[in-house]
Amino acid sequence: MRGERAADWLLKISERKHLALSYDVQEVLQEGIRTLPPTREANLQPPEGDFDVDESRAAEPAPRGATWWACNSPYYTANASVFNQPEYVTRNNCYCFASNHLANSRYALPGRRGGRPATSITCGGVIDGLRADGWIDGCQVNTLTIVLVIWPNVDYHFYRVVTGGGDWWWGHKPGGTPARYTDDSNRALKQPLSPINCNRGSYVHFRGYFYQNNSTAFVA
Repeated sequence: MRGERAADWLLKISERKHLALSYDVQEVLQEGIRTLPPTREANLQPPEGDFDVDESRAAEPAPRGATWWACNSPYYTANASVFNQPEYVTRNNCYCFASNHLANSRYALPGRRGGRPATSITCGGVIDGLRADGWIDGCQVNTLTIVLVIWPNVDYHFYRVVTGGGDWWWGHKPGGTPARYTDDSNRALKQPLSPINCNRGSYVHFRGYFYQNNSTAFVA
């Protein structure tokens, strides 16, 4: 109704003030103003499945000081649907998804499998656990790439890169809820994961990238 009243008002004003509205504009106004739905991102998830990489470069070292996307042998798989199957969705958490491992451990903890479980929800505590489980600071063969973020003294959370460039999609699985490729504002979760481009909620501390061979990244 408001759109129709606005259109009528503009037409009447144009007649009183002898405004020169074109025929096309008058025709549109006479049909009424239609409110467009709010814009939304066209695609909120990447195609699911494994992504081929150039294994001929696997033996090459990554350039010195290179960023994570320079890994020569990455492992990409957009497989949220696997973790979201009824028998798995409530039994695997963010660490399971980041490690690409269906551990069926709802409260999988960094370091537990490696014998040194994290003892505090701090940067140092969680990273010590990651080290015990085999996560390192550089690329390996069939490299999984994950990000650690911290809600200070409350919780930790992980994201895993699931496709290569140019979009660089990421995925995550908040606790026992479904895995997804969107942030806390339902925006497509793509690189970069900066606060401007990624709403991480209360997980305000970004604590870096970690890497492990997909075939050894087990959790418990």
